[in-house]
Amino acid sequence: MVIGLPRSATTWAANWLTTAETFCAHDPLWETHYEDLDEIISTRAANRTPGIACTGLWRWVGWLNSHPARKLILHRDIAAVRASLRARGLPVPDRSASAALDSIDGQHVPFDHLFDTDRAETLWSFLTDGLPFDGDRHRELAQMNIQPQFDRIRVNRSVARRLAAELRQ
Repeated sequence: MVIGLPRSATTWAANWLTTAETFCAHDPLWETHYEDLDEIISTRAANRTPGIACTGLWRWVGWLNSHPARKLILHRDIAAVRASLRARGLPVPDRSASAALDSIDGQHVPFDHLFDTDRAETLWSFLTDGLPFDGDRHRELAQMNIQPQFDRIRVNRSVARRLAAELRQ
């Protein structure tokens, strides 16, 4: 699992972590409740190593910390996250989001470590249990700015209502 706030390279990470051998779903909470992720993602991954890169799971630290998956937590300055989201007209997390990320058990790294090939090889090995790292592919991807296409995101309204209700409690 790759966990980070919005605008912290989770879309890029999902792209990088999706190969012929691996599958990484990006922001699956739009369609799937976190309690159902393991089953849904394993099905979507077929015979590949499954994973998730998500900008919303940090809100459920207890669930994350009890989940057995390896976790890579990406950190980006909260002011930069908030400014980037505001520039796009999107809602911004409050400053407590950084503390929530800090409380997740896993490997914590600055988000820009993803784009350094030497560091990325170590992160790849950690997340994929040592599957072969493709440095050439990584170098090509590191030059790309990969963004979500918000107008194409499918939202499961019943899941969204359920998650929103949990957050209000």
